[in-house]
Amino acid sequence: MHREQHNGPEYRSDQRTHPFRVDPPPGREGFFLDLGDQHRPGTGTSAPTYWEHRRGENGKSAYVFWFFYAYNDYTNKHEGDWEVIAVQADGTSPTGVVFWQHDIPPCLVSWNLLERTEDDRPVIYSAEHAHGSYPREGEFSHPGGTDRTSKGTRWHTWDAVRDVRSEAWYGFGGGWGDAAPPNTPFGREFSGPDGPHPLVDKAVGALTTTWCDPLAEFAASRESTTWESTDPLVPTFPGASRAAITIGPGTEGRYFATIRYPEAKCSGTLTLVEATVDRASFTQRLTEDPLVQCAAFTEGTVTLTRDGNDLLFTVENSTDHRTHSARLTKR
Repeated sequence: MHREQHNGPEYRSDQRTHPFRVDPPPGREGFFLDLGDQHRPGTGTSAPTYWEHRRGENGKSAYVFWFFYAYNDYTNKHEGDWEVIAVQADGTSPTGVVFWQHDIPPCLVSWNLLERTEDDRPVIYSAEHAHGSYPREGEFSHPGGTDRTSKGTRWHTWDAVRDVRSEAWYGFGGGWGDAAPPNTPFGREFSGPDGPHPLVDKAVGALTTTWCDPLAEFAASRESTTWESTDPLVPTFPGASRAAITIGPGTEGRYFATIRYPEAKCSGTLTLVEATVDRASFTQRLTEDPLVQCAAFTEGTVTLTRDGNDLLFTVENSTDHRTHSARLTKR
């Protein structure tokens, strides 16, 4: 039997040897798992889910869940695709889910805004081809394109859940899928990804407090909601009008807001400036004004502040900075 001699350096399987990483040096292929093309369809919803626990401060923690897809069929096609979400908890009570998507940092959706199953499990939507995770179905724009989600095949991920740190392959430092040829421009994006590894933390951000959609958190509802004043604004607004604001999910995935002044017969859009769970500010742009009553308020600033179930509303025009206010009640 002939034994081939190799004189290069030795690498352990847990070393960072992924193609297009700094170790080994650029231009060398590195190590990766080469999946047979016939396996790219994967095993479907019988595939296991992997979990790990991250501890935070003051009793807060996150349960991280890993999902492996055999093939990424998006614009940057490549074998292997590890995706992740995290369920945040305060003690033993779930408080929200962290989502990882493409080209944006991980972000949080509070528990009360999530669609949930009959037994109170959060429903997560996986983007077609690209597998980024989202809290609802729809189209979601990001710097690299558009992700689309829909009510496809339901994957009961809790049927086969395993501790990722107990798996024999945990910490593999190569690529989880075939690699693009050496020196390929953006080759990292066209190669199998990193997997769960103690030194390659793809789940960094599991304890983030950054909201995915601050306006949704302010609205605190999964459905479109309207707040309207019963009395005219004070001081008197043109037409002795009241105000009505609607906030809800839009076609581009994020929440949007519109405003109406019914008696003045003008309406428009509100563009979010900033929001917390208690306060939101917007720039106002009125688009309908047949009686020219709202001309001074075509552009302005709207502020909403929570007061129990009501909203305290203030609008300030951008010309002479006149303000009008009212209490808005949820309809």
